[in-house]
Amino acid sequence: NCSVCNTGDIHVNGMEGPYTMVLIDGMPIVSGLSTVYGLSGIPLGLIERVEVMKGPGSSLYGSEAMGGIINVITKDPALAPRLTADAFTTGWNEVNLDAGVRLGRVDGRVQDLFGASAFWYDDPRDRNSDGFTDLALSKRLSLFNKLSFRRPERRAASLAARYVREDRWG
Repeated sequence: NCSVCNTGDIHVNGMEGPYTMVLIDGMPIVSGLSTVYGLSGIPLGLIERVEVMKGPGSSLYGSEAMGGIINVITKDPALAPRLTADAFTTGWNEVNLDAGVRLGRVDGRVQDLFGASAFWYDDPRDRNSDGFTDLALSKRLSLFNKLSFRRPERRAASLAARYVREDRWG
């Protein structure tokens, strides 16, 4: 979407990113930049599925859902693999590392799913000599943690937290 800062954006039904709401496990990422940063930083090994609903959902979710809704469903910690890891690099020396781990049960009722994602690109190139780096320099760290609580009578509750830190220069 932005050739200077190298960010992507999701357009649903022809509407700009701020009009597409991004949810993680049904909880909204509250920001007009949720389509830029909302989908990056969750390790792929922790994602169960992605639901995309096109069309206005503003009556349920507010003005951020005029174009549509993207709901990222993470895995149930009880069913997630013990350890996941993904890594890739590109010919431009971009590096991405993702890791997820299912931590043991606490007291038999609480399960923990933790993920970390890191991305960095620190090799300024200007192949077309226009005075701009061809890719924005970027360092990003994202941490994700989800606790699932088993309650009496087959009820469930969960608590999730996410931390994102990014330095970008372009």
